[in-house]
Amino acid sequence: MSQSSGSWPGFGCHYESAAAAGPAHWKGRHSRNHAEKWIGELVEMVRERKVNPPEGTALHTFSWHKELEGNLLDTETAAEEVLNNLRPIVAISVFINFLVLEVHP
Repeated sequence: MSQSSGSWPGFGCHYESAAAAGPAHWKGRHSRNHAEKWIGELVEMVRERKVNPPEGTALHTFSWHKELEGNLLDTETAAEEVLNNLRPIVAISVFINFLVLEVHP
């Protein structure tokens, strides 16, 4: 997903403020809520066929995933599952970046 797909939520706050207290915690919570809303809108756009992500992507997979009863996941659950796949990728990318900076001559 690119920033041009919509208002890009700052994913850094999701893991930086997970154990924080006070304003940092509320900033992280607001960021997560904003991201869930944004991804939920993308899920709806996929289901309305306004956006067509490649098969095999998290957005495509969870937008079309069906429960045992054969119903599509509700929008909120699909959005949370997409974010549950993105958060660890973003978190580890920060540490990979530091590693590359450390070993770079």
